[in-house]
Amino acid sequence: MHAILLAAAIVLVQPAPAARDDAPTAVPLLLDRMAEAVLSADAERYLALIDPTEPEFAKEQENWAKDFVERPAAAFTLELDGGLLFEMDGGNAAIGTLTMRWRMPERPERTVQHPARFTKRDGAWRYGGEAWKRVEAPDGSNVALYLDDALRDVAASVIELLPEVREHVNAGFETPLDHVQVVKVYAEMEHLQASIFLSYEDALGGWNEPGESIKILASPRSPARQLRVLLAHEYGHVATFSMGDRATEIPWWVAEGAAELASERYSGRTGAEAVDRMIRQLAEQGGLADWDQLSDFRNTRPEHGMLVYKQGQHMLGYVSGRFGRTARNQWIARMTRGETVDEATRGAFGMPFADLDREWRASLLAATPGDESEER
Repeated sequence: MHAILLAAAIVLVQPAPAARDDAPTAVPLLLDRMAEAVLSADAERYLALIDPTEPEFAKEQENWAKDFVERPAAAFTLELDGGLLFEMDGGNAAIGTLTMRWRMPERPERTVQHPARFTKRDGAWRYGGEAWKRVEAPDGSNVALYLDDALRDVAASVIELLPEVREHVNAGFETPLDHVQVVKVYAEMEHLQASIFLSYEDALGGWNEPGESIKILASPRSPARQLRVLLAHEYGHVATFSMGDRATEIPWWVAEGAAELASERYSGRTGAEAVDRMIRQLAEQGGLADWDQLSDFRNTRPEHGMLVYKQGQHMLGYVSGRFGRTARNQWIARMTRGETVDEATRGAFGMPFADLDREWRASLLAATPGDESEER
């Protein structure tokens, strides 16, 4: 299964004398300066200490820094655990075990540890993120990154599955994207959470934001079906984010509903039918939420978290069945370009959103389920 895949190994050698003398002192000082910038909520100073060579990592760090400005940490430290090993780059790239400890206000301390890469550019050492190992497609279209050798086969499976997933999602959202897709495979949820924001605490299986890599949580036992679901959901975000430059502002339920719809094929028919039964039962019990309660990622109440995904998925499926794929995509695209959900509904469907919502809710109480087409 993995014979066609290529992996790039990290080659470690003895550094040149100047690098060997410089790094053991310079890298801990770099970490101290990074920690000072975080505690000072100084994003500009922090980002000046990051190696921006990898565009996805640079964007992830930009978003990470934006969050610590908006939600300052009460405590934060970075430390090397042990020495440094140097890559075959004239001693200008090194790997060490990084321990990050932090505490948000009125929250317990948290700790994450992982192998980290440091690079020397223009005479100064910078932080390059996790010391990822790579598996990539022969044509270079997809790259999977992992840290734990136990996840090597999972990363290879990601590369094997991605072409089919991308083709399916691109067709569904009519977004023929052909960029190199990077997927980072995390072994621990705590590490995945910390890679997003210091303030992030919610349980999750994957993550994606515009310009970032796809991030997924996996174990050596993760089956192909689970990987397909995760990849399709997160690549669904990639597709919808590509529709407009204000994609991060669309209602949360639209973003997650679209991503759930993207992964519906891989969840199986029973998965889609189970969502339909659940939403209909909630409608009968008066348990559905108003859409404005599901629209804001930061302010949605925890008890509504599941509805963001499943109520959103059901509405997106209803829109697809009633108006068709192309009209649904135009509706999403209008929102990613700055229109409100009501403006987008009027523009795409010729009706106010309140009418669409009312008709959707009425359909949930009908005796016959709505559209159950395979490809929505």
